[in-house]
Amino acid sequence: MPDKVRRILSWIYPVHVTSVLSKSGSTIEINRFRGKLYLDTGLVNYSYGALQDVFDNVFESENLYAKPLKNVLILGFGGGSVAELLFRKNAATISITGVESDEEIISISKKYFPVFNRPTLNVIVQDAKAFCEEHTATYDLIIVDLFQEDQVPEKFQSIAFIRNLSRLCSINGMVLFNTIAEQFSRNESASLYNNLSENFRTCRKHNVTRAGTRNTVYVAEK
Repeated sequence: MPDKVRRILSWIYPVHVTSVLSKSGSTIEINRFRGKLYLDTGLVNYSYGALQDVFDNVFESENLYAKPLKNVLILGFGGGSVAELLFRKNAATISITGVESDEEIISISKKYFPVFNRPTLNVIVQDAKAFCEEHTATYDLIIVDLFQEDQVPEKFQSIAFIRNLSRLCSINGMVLFNTIAEQFSRNESASLYNNLSENFRTCRKHNVTRAGTRNTVYVAEK
């Protein structure tokens, strides 16, 4: 189907563009709806769409668009929708490192999302846990958006991982840790909040509902 036809039809219903099998075995899809491209799996929106709206809400609430951010780390880069938001407001000053474990996601996203052409973006294909253990650079803002479908793997909830986030976070820096509230148990929520509170100066939560899904984003300040 010609791309022009897809664009027109997408204003009526979501149109499938292409798909690949990810390293984890999930189907990764590029879909177009209302003229815009999205990166999805069978269960959740991975990049752009509702997920981008969640972070836009938190960035606005935390006044992050007005802060002089220089070095940003995004763990779970996906299709780059969070980076796009930050570049949109801070393109002249910001440098972003994106970490994504699945090279198939990066490969397909590069073909469809122009954020990958930004000269101050560096995308690294590596497991986020290994990256945080090995690297020593510090960042003004760290965004944790690490999911297997709609679940946050246990290794990213561990006290060791949180301590590494603290080590990589600049003094007066901030960590934003995204979860899907419905898929995060009360015990998991309490444990993550306590681990962040013990390793950062302050911790608070933002609850944001988009497209019928409630995300809880934990905000920890160094």
